[in-house]
Amino acid sequence: LRAAGIPVAAPSANRFGRISPTSALRVAEDLDGRIDAILDGGETTHGVESTVVDVREGECVIYRPGVITLEQLRAVCRGEVMLRTELEGEAEAAPAPGMGTRHYAPRARLVLVEGVGPGGVGVAMMEEVNRLEEAGEVVGAMAPEGFMEAWRKRRYDARGLTVGYDTVRVYHWGAWEKPEELAQKLYAGLRWLDAEGVTAIVCPLPAAVGVGLAVRDRLVRAASGE
Repeated sequence: LRAAGIPVAAPSANRFGRISPTSALRVAEDLDGRIDAILDGGETTHGVESTVVDVREGECVIYRPGVITLEQLRAVCRGEVMLRTELEGEAEAAPAPGMGTRHYAPRARLVLVEGVGPGGVGVAMMEEVNRLEEAGEVVGAMAPEGFMEAWRKRRYDARGLTVGYDTVRVYHWGAWEKPEELAQKLYAGLRWLDAEGVTAIVCPLPAAVGVGLAVRDRLVRAASGE
């Protein structure tokens, strides 16, 4: 920017609707032949995009949750901090980037799961993986640490064929109790599973707390319409 000596307009380094890149390699995958050069500063620190906040009307409205969290904004903003992530009109009229109904999407179908009761979301993931495999899908999984133990208990379907861990492409996502780590690895994981040729990706939804709110937002948009 200093070398240019003029204002620089800089859109995101990804095609519209695609998963945001978090490394120079991923930028090249999306924009090869469309740009002249890439400045490689290594992998992104946070993984998900910035928080977009509107304060024009005297109140604080979050249009896109990001690495600056709702809780952090409430600690410094006067009055109410509102979350408004759904479009009221057409995508062209969006007040902020990333608000499209289907955005940040992998090529594979993204299937989101939440869980309650014994085993919680880990069991819900395994059940969804089995269902998709029985339907003939090539399945990938965004699997947080500690979720793999249940997967290692091999299960059999009615035909005596194994289903579960041995036949699933697994991305080791990070620590479930550390949403910052999940955010940092989110897009890298979705892109890796896409490259593995899966047709469906099973992914758990983290709690809507801290950066987990941004991760949920991206996942729900990526899975929209599926």
